[in-house]
Amino acid sequence: MCLDRPGSVTIDKVDLIRPSGGIVLQAFSSRLQSRTRAMLGNAEQPLTELEFPARSPAVTTPCSNRDHDGLLTELGLQYGKTRNRTARAEGVRVTYTSAGRQRTVDLDLDVQLCAPDDMSTKQCREMYKELRTPSEGDE
Repeated sequence: MCLDRPGSVTIDKVDLIRPSGGIVLQAFSSRLQSRTRAMLGNAEQPLTELEFPARSPAVTTPCSNRDHDGLLTELGLQYGKTRNRTARAEGVRVTYTSAGRQRTVDLDLDVQLCAPDDMSTKQCREMYKELRTPSEGDE
């Protein structure tokens, strides 16, 4: 994340867009990207164990940093599910405050949490197939 003008932004809340199957957003946080730590990607630990602060700091990184190999702000999202079936959300809506005004931005993320051995959902079937295929070093 970055800012297209000077100032700072406070992330107030994050909501799931079109959730199904019992997916829930358990936590969110942000942190400055690091040159020594890769961006989060997929992880199974809580955000606090992955060095995200318990409370998100204000986002202050300008987008111009991107043009100069600068660091931006990483948004961490921690999901869970309440049912033993595949759960999904089509994205997240970030509500934030900038210059005293509350605004929203939708992030088009297709998040799926697969049920054990779900072979009917294409993405889950592909993931399980990949996990079961031995890599070159495992033979």
